[in-house]
Amino acid sequence: ENKLPFANRLRNYYLRYNYISSGRLLVACISCDDSAMYSLRKGKIERTYKLPGEIDGFWVEGDTALTLLDFDRLYQFRVSSQQMTFLGQVPRHIAPFLVEIQPDDQGIWLGAVPGLYRFKDGQVLDSLVLKDAVNTLRMDPTEKNIIWIGTLGGGLLKWNKVKRIIEASYDTENGLPNNTINAIVFDHLNRLWISTNRGITCFDPTTETFENFSTKDGLNESEFNRHHQLKLPDGRIAFGGLNGYTVFDPSQYRQDRYQPPVRITELAVNNQVVDHFQHPSILPRSIFLLREIQLSHDQNTIGLSFAAMQFDAPEQNQYRYRLLGRTDEWVAVGTDGRINFNF
Repeated sequence: ENKLPFANRLRNYYLRYNYISSGRLLVACISCDDSAMYSLRKGKIERTYKLPGEIDGFWVEGDTALTLLDFDRLYQFRVSSQQMTFLGQVPRHIAPFLVEIQPDDQGIWLGAVPGLYRFKDGQVLDSLVLKDAVNTLRMDPTEKNIIWIGTLGGGLLKWNKVKRIIEASYDTENGLPNNTINAIVFDHLNRLWISTNRGITCFDPTTETFENFSTKDGLNESEFNRHHQLKLPDGRIAFGGLNGYTVFDPSQYRQDRYQPPVRITELAVNNQVVDHFQHPSILPRSIFLLREIQLSHDQNTIGLSFAAMQFDAPEQNQYRYRLLGRTDEWVAVGTDGRINFNF
């Protein structure tokens, strides 16, 4: 029967998979009795490689090798020669919490609950302790010094592995739909497609903008699983979740560049809402009809509510503001159409 031997025994959460250059899809089951790697090509399943022990994860290293984790032992497996090389033992305070591995010319980057570690020649050489656990890692395909870190509740981090600094961080205030990032896949334009606990988002690192997608846009669910991402040979991207897989072609995606007009809808002075019926001295007309208002010196706490005049998906509108002379740079506030000033 053309079926994986562990398919009936385990949910898909325990599968790990990735493509290699020959077009074969490699599949393994983590923490399974069946310690083997299977390859799928053109609908045919083959038991391809015997693995050491019960593996806890594998990661494709380029197109020629795999990095395998067997509890706290790391191996490199050469696909062509089927040669296994022991790389070293991960320290015990990291191994049980290891969730992601990304090899590069500096060694092997280990993403774990405590943070990010550089592992080489059996030793941890550098570390980055984070407030939020690492959920996924991805090397930037164009900026070779950059590692993108998806966290469990802390959003997206841009880590410069040479300078050893976090160059930028992004969360829901910057446009992310959710601060838990489960998987990251780069498309043909080097955009980051990110699965979260609240849908999928496309992040353009050039403009630093997010475009969010939910079940209203055709997703079969909103919550996705960690490790369950795949870039197919034809460029399509797949994210796995509780109800199966969402597959899409990023080349068919066209960003909505329409900029709807924004109107101020409400004014609050000293934490009290002001309207033109009860406070005509401040608002002689509705606030969206006025170009200026005058306030006394003690009316120094100002709140503004605003909305974009686009109503088909208002929850996806992203806002930013600036107050010339006080806040000259644009400040992103995500989907929250409210700001407050204290003078």
